[in-house]
Amino acid sequence: MNGITIRRFTFVLILLLVLYVMAEVFSGQQAFSYFFSPTPLFWFGILPLLLVFAYGLSLIFAPSADEMRTRIVLILSIGILVTVCTLQMLVRPYRPLEAYVHDGAIQTEEASHFLLQGKNPYASDYRGTAFGVFPDRFSDSTRPNPAWEHYVYLPGSFLIVAPWQWSLERFTGWFDVRALYLLFWIAFLLLLAKTVQAPWRDLAIILTALNPFMLKFIVAGLNDITVLLFLFLAALALYRGRYTSSGFALVFALLMKQSAWLFVPFYLVAVWQRRKPGPWRQVYRPLFPSLLLLIVVMGFFFLWSPGAFYDDVWKYANGSAELSYPASGLGIAQWMATFHVIDPYGHFPFWVFSLCIGIPSFLLLLRKSRLDISLQNIFWYYGFTLLVFWFFARYFNDTHLGYLALVFLLAALPYTSSGSSDQSKSVSS
Repeated sequence: MNGITIRRFTFVLILLLVLYVMAEVFSGQQAFSYFFSPTPLFWFGILPLLLVFAYGLSLIFAPSADEMRTRIVLILSIGILVTVCTLQMLVRPYRPLEAYVHDGAIQTEEASHFLLQGKNPYASDYRGTAFGVFPDRFSDSTRPNPAWEHYVYLPGSFLIVAPWQWSLERFTGWFDVRALYLLFWIAFLLLLAKTVQAPWRDLAIILTALNPFMLKFIVAGLNDITVLLFLFLAALALYRGRYTSSGFALVFALLMKQSAWLFVPFYLVAVWQRRKPGPWRQVYRPLFPSLLLLIVVMGFFFLWSPGAFYDDVWKYANGSAELSYPASGLGIAQWMATFHVIDPYGHFPFWVFSLCIGIPSFLLLLRKSRLDISLQNIFWYYGFTLLVFWFFARYFNDTHLGYLALVFLLAALPYTSSGSSDQSKSVSS
């Protein structure tokens, strides 16, 4: 690992620790005490010991065999992940949902139910569903939960769940969306084991599976892994010259969450650099089939109920809806709410911050990406752009912190030649 990568790791670690301290200071609760207690002891005490134990065993049983050591680390990491997730799924019928499951996981299950019943998830009220037990935690239940009337995720979030939910509930009578997300996490770990250079792939697997910024949300049912897995697949396929496959992987990510959309400009720069010279239509032609899929899926749900779709996926998140997500989290919004500059439930144009700070930062990184858009840098530029926009947005949650930790990890890792081989740049690819 070269000096640049080491400096990146150091910078990212300091940045994440600073954000964590900010969360402790400015949030009304401990940053990572949302689901489990005692959180700091478990996630920052026991897990690092498990991490050291896993890697120690790998060194004992395979001190010089990189492949064998990676297998041991992979098996131990997946084993720990599966065990913890399975235990949480088993206790679900006996514990309050709002205490042990991420609200987004339950709402996605109910959105999938609505779709299977022929109802529009964006025009439905979630009060009468299992999601209705989730209170508005920001007001200590003194206000109605605004998410009861809004589904903020994009259609892919429930489209990918619906067939699994229908099949399992029909034939077994059981379904927990976390089981599906767990499969995505395992696929992500296997992909890291295949594409990251030794010996750093062992570290990559451990920091992903036992990442204290992320594991709590893996267990609780955070769906960000669906986005990150498809973005990683899109980048890997791109740098192996498989442009059509890369385009479809990218579109799957774009259909999941809005956070994936800031990846697109840097991705398009990378495609242009690898396939030029030639007219832009010819350069981007392999991406046209996936673009058509994106238009069809997004267009269908928009035309089904234009007002409800726009209100849920855009106005609710930026604070312009009648019932909006409260200003909160780790960023500027929490500071302003803490010092009573704004009403956290009021309307405030945070988009002005994005316009004045986020866009110039984005344009600067985009210009820099034209000089060097390696596989690592595509995630490096994407992570920084996302960090700036989230920090100055209406909310910047601890879940976002975990996602950024993995994005920056992908930006710092060295990859094998098979993971990012330099294929032909001809437009005929």
